[in-house]
Amino acid sequence: MELTKLRSIVLVLALTAATVLMVALALQKRDLLARVEGLTTRIRDPYVGMYVPAATLPSVSGDSVLLGQAPHGQVQVLFVFSTSCEFYKASLPAWKRIAGELAGNARVEVVGISVDSVEATRRYVAEHGIDLPVVSFTDRRLRALYRAEITPQTLIIDAEGKVSFTRTGAVTETGAVDSIVNAVTTVAARVLEGRPNAATAH
Repeated sequence: MELTKLRSIVLVLALTAATVLMVALALQKRDLLARVEGLTTRIRDPYVGMYVPAATLPSVSGDSVLLGQAPHGQVQVLFVFSTSCEFYKASLPAWKRIAGELAGNARVEVVGISVDSVEATRRYVAEHGIDLPVVSFTDRRLRALYRAEITPQTLIIDAEGKVSFTRTGAVTETGAVDSIVNAVTTVAARVLEGRPNAATAH
């Protein structure tokens, strides 16, 4: 009888230990997956504080555009898009409004970045009446350095080439438009005053 009772106690303890171990392993797995996802996002997506390289590229209209290194006191607003992206088409009216609101600000330069070929981008710009400098990222290395694989994206770059604001996804709501315009104004003021940029992304 005592032996049977002892076996029952040992079995219960073993089952309890196995359950605790399984829970601990599940929590550890969840933590590891979260870390992997965080690292993947960090590698794939742009983030505040990230530096982008300076690059001079021809626009689809034939002019040259210097990305990632605006003149002192200026910032660049970059709209990254694909000509086949439906989310970009949905964002186009908002991006045009943003560009229009910033057009009178001499400290801000707005540039479109297409991840498609120059010819496809040129046709798209003409078809949709996009009235701002647009360059084509045909170089895969440049796309990777700017984290431009996912579209649409809105980036604000300071005069040193540092990302000060980033938004991935469609821009359709009035609140999103206002937040981008306000972020541009804030970053431009900080750049002009020579103060470091605070994280303004969301």
